Amino acid sequence: MATEELNKALREEINKIFADLSVEIGKNRQQLANKVLSAHMAINKELSRNAINADREKAIRHEVAAVVRMAHQQLPQMKFNLPKAEGTPKPAPKPAPRTEVVKPAPKPAPKPEIKLAPKPVVTPAPK
Repeated sequence: MATEELNKALREEINKIFADLSVEIGKNRQQLANKVLSAHMAINKELSRNAINADREKAIRHEVAAVVRMAHQQLPQMKFNLPKAEGTPKPAPKPAPRTEVVKPAPKPAPKPEIKLAPKPVVTPAPK
């Protein structure tokens, strides 16, 4: 009875991962969606037919992560949440303290001197 419950929980988790992946892929990448769907169907078929032990569960999770990684490589602009391995979560890195760099105020540029052109010398014309 316990293995059936584990299989059911594993199936629900894998279905959720593949459903999220299908939504993120969308309908414009039909070939990629077909690959993901076929992998999902193969894993579901195996889960429904066989009792899964701990080693096979780890292998199935590895296969699911490989499919998600493959989809991520084909859609680099998308951000996927890879299935996380069970264990203790890593603490988030602390951001470095921000230091403000104070720039000196720019000095105003000196105004150019305007030089007037010399007046032409007018000489009286000889008569």
